[in-house]
Amino acid sequence: MEKQFEKLLAYLNLEEKKETIIGKLIEITVDEGRREWFFNMELKEPLAIEEFELFERRLRNVSMFAKSCDYVRYQIEYETVHYETILAYYEHALNVLKEERPRYEALNGFEVDAEGDELTIVCPKDGLYVENMLFDIKDYLMRIGFDVTIGIRFCDNTPSITERIEHEDEADVLEAERNANVPAPQSRYVQYKDREVKKVKHGIADIPVTEEALTEYKSMHHKADFSIEARVMSVDERKLNNRTTLFTFVLSDEEDSIYVKKFVYDKEELDFLRATEPNMKMKVQGSAQYDKFVDEVVLTALTIERTHHAISEEERTDDEKNKRIELHLHSKMSTLDGIDSIDDYVQTAIRFNHPAIALTDHNNVQAFPDFYHATKGKPIKAIYGVELNFVNEAHVAMAWNTYEGSLRDATYTIFDLETT
Repeated sequence: MEKQFEKLLAYLNLEEKKETIIGKLIEITVDEGRREWFFNMELKEPLAIEEFELFERRLRNVSMFAKSCDYVRYQIEYETVHYETILAYYEHALNVLKEERPRYEALNGFEVDAEGDELTIVCPKDGLYVENMLFDIKDYLMRIGFDVTIGIRFCDNTPSITERIEHEDEADVLEAERNANVPAPQSRYVQYKDREVKKVKHGIADIPVTEEALTEYKSMHHKADFSIEARVMSVDERKLNNRTTLFTFVLSDEEDSIYVKKFVYDKEELDFLRATEPNMKMKVQGSAQYDKFVDEVVLTALTIERTHHAISEEERTDDEKNKRIELHLHSKMSTLDGIDSIDDYVQTAIRFNHPAIALTDHNNVQAFPDFYHATKGKPIKAIYGVELNFVNEAHVAMAWNTYEGSLRDATYTIFDLETT
């Protein structure tokens, strides 16, 4: 089935690679119920890792453009297998697993010895947890054609996980001490009782999102401490009892947002945090914890710094002579896909001098009345639209009888069933 394999390469837009990616397609199995495609292939020999990564990435992306496919699985074998590049494939396997499960970050930096089809991971004395991870690596390598044996060798001379963490903490302290001897520029930040965030080391996106991911992070690092810098989006103050007040901030950087919580017992700190306003910049050092109340991972602050005033952002403008028209817009009526009201979008489009704007919410027209009032009497044309789900004709027959007439001239009946 070499010709079928060449067709597969063409389907993956890899025709130019047919001289180097040589193989045959043994079978394709389609599970219509699970919408899953399974590819069984035999390659002539292991590819250079860069070419294999490209081939595998294109194969996985089949589900993005094949209408009847949501999942892709594959099994690769080799006509002639050799293990000269097995270390590169091991690193690739580790990177793939790290994307799926962050706990595999714990294997970063471990020395790997390779001899033929045998791999040996050199671990520190407290690296017992590594053994369970090796089963997944072996399984993945088996799926891409390498039947290897993976073992562990514990080395007393290799720094333990705990020692590595302590060394990183000591390095941070030394760097802070060096910085303390250098005259600092005038800071825009103010602190409560000179409590400073020594160093911003993370972005919000570095903080685990789910309870499971946070547990894995803690198992790898023994703690979940983060220091971030971001913009204040909102401030909420709630008195818990006579002694305790809870502040909840929503912070956002260019990539992500997070809840930051601070329990306050001191009146001076209470006054300090009450002066916080939206659009101030804030530095936070604290511990990530799963909060059942908001069903998210939040950052419980130990130290907070903020700017004196709100930091104004430069207002965006559209300086193009030929103005664009937005024809695909989701308002807050599109669940999980839009956050602003249609009035906000219309005001922005008018400020940009756009001649028209289209509203296309998901499966609803609830924003139409607001859209009408937002554009009425304004120098902008309202285009009323909607983005609808459609029936997948691969699974449902749309018509049963032949029809010889012109669809353009036909009469259609639309039956709309509402439920309450």
